[in-house]
Amino acid sequence: MIKNNLRIKDYISLDDKVNVIDRMVDASFTGDTYTPYLVEPTGMAAVAYYFLDGVQFDDDENVYDAIINDDELQEYVFRFINDDGSNTPTDEVMIMREVRDNVYDMIQYKKQVNAQYRPDLDVIVECAEKVIRAFNNLANLHIPDLSEDDIKVGMEALNKIAHSENVNVDLLGDVIHNAYNKIHNEDDSDEDDSDTES
Repeated sequence: MIKNNLRIKDYISLDDKVNVIDRMVDASFTGDTYTPYLVEPTGMAAVAYYFLDGVQFDDDENVYDAIINDDELQEYVFRFINDDGSNTPTDEVMIMREVRDNVYDMIQYKKQVNAQYRPDLDVIVECAEKVIRAFNNLANLHIPDLSEDDIKVGMEALNKIAHSENVNVDLLGDVIHNAYNKIHNEDDSDEDDSDTES
């Protein structure tokens, strides 16, 4: 780290705020895992990067550690980070409140999106088992063991495979995906029917 006349920027732009927000939101998820414990340390590092002038960090430097180990840098970063809930906050605290509000909203949105688009693995496994069972029963000609559902799923899968130019992993995944959607939609309509009967 190199310091030269360390100070808070004279003007903190919207781009500066967005950069801090994005870094904090990105830190809240590592892959599909929610990692809230990384948000504040990342926020501190982002404040040092985007809200301060007169400091330069090495590429491989841990900025959070640099803040913790340097009293002067820590003092400037903490002007943004330390919020005592005062009704008359400093400009720095007001900026960080705005940042945190946006971070919170974006994290909540990402959680909802992740929950909405994460498929139910049990249903996917059930669909795959139905496709496999249908193929197995057809292959072994266990016609009496086929349920009406097995026949529908099996026929749709066979038709899709028969009309495909080449059978590959993507096609089989697509077949299972379609079976998942079909079963999932039937389950939803069954629930809707039971709701209307009540």
